[in-house]
Amino acid sequence: MEISIIMMIFISRVSSFAWSSQDGVTDEKKLSATQLEKRIVELPSLFHFLSYCFFYGNALVGPSCEYRDYEDFINRKGDYEKIPSTLLPSLGYLLSGIGFLVLVVRFSKEYSNEKCAEPEYAEKSLWGKYLFMSIAEQLHRFKYLVAWCIANANVTAPGLNYNSKGKSFFEKFGKIVTVKPWDHEVADNTRDKLEAWNIPNQIWLKNDVYLRLVTEEEARKNPKKASFASNVTFMVSAFWHGFYPMYYWVFILLFMIQQISKAFYKLGPLFRWIPAPVAYVLRWVLTNFYFEFTGVPFGLLDFKRAHIFYKTWNYIPLIVLFATYILLCHTPLGKGKRTRRPREQQEENKVKAE
Repeated sequence: MEISIIMMIFISRVSSFAWSSQDGVTDEKKLSATQLEKRIVELPSLFHFLSYCFFYGNALVGPSCEYRDYEDFINRKGDYEKIPSTLLPSLGYLLSGIGFLVLVVRFSKEYSNEKCAEPEYAEKSLWGKYLFMSIAEQLHRFKYLVAWCIANANVTAPGLNYNSKGKSFFEKFGKIVTVKPWDHEVADNTRDKLEAWNIPNQIWLKNDVYLRLVTEEEARKNPKKASFASNVTFMVSAFWHGFYPMYYWVFILLFMIQQISKAFYKLGPLFRWIPAPVAYVLRWVLTNFYFEFTGVPFGLLDFKRAHIFYKTWNYIPLIVLFATYILLCHTPLGKGKRTRRPREQQEENKVKAE
């Protein structure tokens, strides 16, 4: 394990603490509901602060939590007043991690991102390239799931992961999980796929980067400002990951994919003639193909090997991506009224009801 991984967790935790402290001395009228809930009005002692930073359960790979949640956990308040037995959920997360580990150990030598930049890969058929890339990228994701599922067990065992408001078993022990594998795999759009992956990081980027540049209301009214905030957020994420060149290139591509996804939802009425199950499958295939196509260079790290990989595809997926981005995001074609995602509509209705 590299020290940079531990530093990544530490940076998100400390910067989140800093924003919450700043919110504690900011006029409440200027804060969102989330900022009000997480604000720190009175600074803790140095001992409590260091205890939060280096809590054994999530100091290495996360998942990070807000200081207010950690303080309630230590003092057994709020959600943590009565924590039920954590044995079964802890074992569930642990066994999931071990299961992914078995798959990685068994198949990762045969299928790896590195092999996508070797001559043998270029000799495969188009279908063979797609299938190999999909398996290799799936196993690459499993490597993360091994660590994250075991990390979820780490914070579940003492009860930090407990959510008293959860209805189902998984919701009750899913307050600060790092990843939701099933939600990530079945997602048919960029937003849902990203939000189910490295969840604490997504929350940190949203609350402490994106929403510090633009409020949710401003984002709805001013797409240009929202696009700028989104682009900055992706760049901060790239910088947070490290200094390998492909990190920055891949996050630029992810930004473009996200903007294309939004544009397609604006054009939703044009595709209503397609049966819902068929439309879901088409969205899922396209979304997963481009996530895998961008994921391979992310693992290759440098331009030279990424170029070899792109060349095996004759750069066609990249050309299509750039052309679609220009067509839908910088011409009148993609300027239609945006169709709300079902989940977004449910969230909006919930806010109105409250």
